[in-house]
Amino acid sequence: MTDMGPPRSQEPLAAPHGGAGCAWGGPAHIGPAHAERIWLLLLGLTAAGAWLGETGERGWALSLTVAFLIAFKGRLVIDHYMEMRDASPTIRRVLYAFIVAVPVLVLLSHGFGDVIARVTARLIA
Repeated sequence: MTDMGPPRSQEPLAAPHGGAGCAWGGPAHIGPAHAERIWLLLLGLTAAGAWLGETGERGWALSLTVAFLIAFKGRLVIDHYMEMRDASPTIRRVLYAFIVAVPVLVLLSHGFGDVIARVTARLIA
């Protein structure tokens, strides 16, 4: 058997937020434990969103909470799993704009759902 390096659990993961200029103040590499914490946080936020969707009262508070969860989870995925902090600024801006646009659309659908339904019904018919 050949030596293929350290076991996977000991390999440092490239950090999207490292170095001296990092707002998070983290090291240049994140370990598996950090990636697992982010994954567990995403899992918990997803479960919270599903629970809110089933038990929450309709209203602006629920819509704002869901919009916040979408934006926060999107930012975590983009920064930690897609590692976009080191990507082309254009690609990064497009992805960050997407995680702003989706929550805005959620809020618009809550506030103007009946108007959107009438307009789209006319377009389809």
